Amino acid sequence: MLARIALLTMCAFGAASAPAMAQTSATSETEILGQGRITKLEDLDFGQVIPGLSGGTITVAPDGTVTTGGTVIPSGGTTQPAAFRLEMPIFPIFQYVGYSSPSSSDSVVLTHTTDATETMTLTNFQTDLVDGWRIPFFSGDIDFNVGGTLAVDATQEPGTYTGQFNVVVDLP
Repeated sequence: MLARIALLTMCAFGAASAPAMAQTSATSETEILGQGRITKLEDLDFGQVIPGLSGGTITVAPDGTVTTGGTVIPSGGTTQPAAFRLEMPIFPIFQYVGYSSPSSSDSVVLTHTTDATETMTLTNFQTDLVDGWRIPFFSGDIDFNVGGTLAVDATQEPGTYTGQFNVVVDLP
């Protein structure tokens, strides 16, 4: 009987006295790259405009070309498209860039700076940012411009008009 108790005791303690498992730890890490950031470099500027007898439109294209329709006459000042820089993370893989807005069907109201009842409408947005795949091996920055068409009424109140629009670029 004593031998049985000793054997049971050895079995019970034998399991507890087995060698400890070897273990160590490792560190896990990753670096999260931002998907991108858009920085405004220049505002869209139509310069100084004379409406003429019947009004019309003035267009600033993404390449800076200015055209008019109707009796609108450009009369000085600075004309320029809005300029932006898309800062993308630098990594050696393809990155898809898709321009989302403002689109040609969007519109923005510009308001007279001292008389909020006086407005003009900015439409027909255009960009020179081409949708597609990019390989940002050496630099993740992409500069692009946005232009548009401003409707000018023949009886437009003289003064400065301002408005804002958002630029959205998709980086899936």
